[in-house]
Amino acid sequence: MNLSLLAKSVTRVVARGQNGVKLPILIYHRVHPEGYPLPTDMMAKQFEWQMSLLRAYFAPLSLVDALEQLQQGDLKPGSVCITFDDGYEDNLLVALPILERYQIPATFFITTNYIEGGAMWNDYIWESMRDTQHQEVELIELGLGHYSLASEGERLQAGKQIIHAIKYLVPTERLDFASKVVNKLGVHIPKSLMLNADQVKMLHRAGMGIGAHTQSHPILHTLSDNDAKVEIRESKTILENLIQAPVDYFAYPNGKRDQDYSQRDVDLVKNEGFKAALSTEWGVSDRNSDLWQLNRFTPWDDTVFKYLARMWINYYR
Repeated sequence: MNLSLLAKSVTRVVARGQNGVKLPILIYHRVHPEGYPLPTDMMAKQFEWQMSLLRAYFAPLSLVDALEQLQQGDLKPGSVCITFDDGYEDNLLVALPILERYQIPATFFITTNYIEGGAMWNDYIWESMRDTQHQEVELIELGLGHYSLASEGERLQAGKQIIHAIKYLVPTERLDFASKVVNKLGVHIPKSLMLNADQVKMLHRAGMGIGAHTQSHPILHTLSDNDAKVEIRESKTILENLIQAPVDYFAYPNGKRDQDYSQRDVDLVKNEGFKAALSTEWGVSDRNSDLWQLNRFTPWDDTVFKYLARMWINYYR
C-alpha cells in the first residue's frame, strides 16, 4: 500500500465509528531546533513532516471549532486537533512558523508561574543532564543512587529515573529536590526556556488558542482542596487578564485520570467556568465523551508508517 492509500485508510478509520465521528487530539510539549543537545522532545524536522502529513491527509481544526462540531454531530472526516502543554518558548520560535506554514491552528496550555521567568522543575533535571561536565553523579544522600553520565543515552536514562522518583512530591519539595540535583551537577538553569507574557500574547494574536494549565504544574490530586482550586482559578484569571479574552479550556498537569487528578479536580474545573478540559489518557474522543476529561495522545513516532499506525491504534483504545 502506498503512502496516499495508507493515509486515506487511516483517515477513514479515525474519523468514523459505531457511534459517529471521532476526534484525535494530539499533545506536544517542546519542539527542539535542529542540533539541540540531548533532545528530550520532538525535533523541528520531525514536527514539520508530521504537520505536512496532517495538512495533506487530515483536516486540522481549532479546539473551539472541533469540539463544537463534535457535540453537534457534524465533525468532518479526518478532523484532528493540535495542542501544546506547559508553554515553552520554542513553541513560539520553532513550532509556530511551521504551524503557520501549513495553516494549522493549535491550542497552547500555559503554566502561568513561568511567564515572568524561571523554569519548570523537570527542566532543572534535563538542563542539568545537558550541561553538566560530570561523567557520573552520586545521589544517595537524596534517596537515589549512582548514575553514569558518560553517554547521551545514560544521561537520558538518568534524567527519566530522577524525574519519575520525584514527580509525585508536593510542589515545594519537588522543586527543592530538583534544585539539589542542579547544585550537585554544578550547572546553571537557563532563564528563557518558557514563554513570557509578550510571547503568550503573540501566540494569541497569531490566531492560536490559549488554555490554562495551572500555575505551577502540580499533580493536582496531591493538593488540598483550596490549593487545587487556587491553581486552577488563578491560571485562568492570569491568562484572561493577559490576552484580554476568555480562556475556556484547561489541561490537567501530567493528566492521568485517578492518578494525577480526581473527580474533585474535574468538579473544580467545571465550577471555574471552563467549557472543556483535556487529560493525557490515550485515545480519541466522540460525541459521548466527557467534555471535562477528553482523551489525547502524543505522536512520538519517527517514521510516517509508525505515525499513521498510532493514529489507527489510538482509535481502537
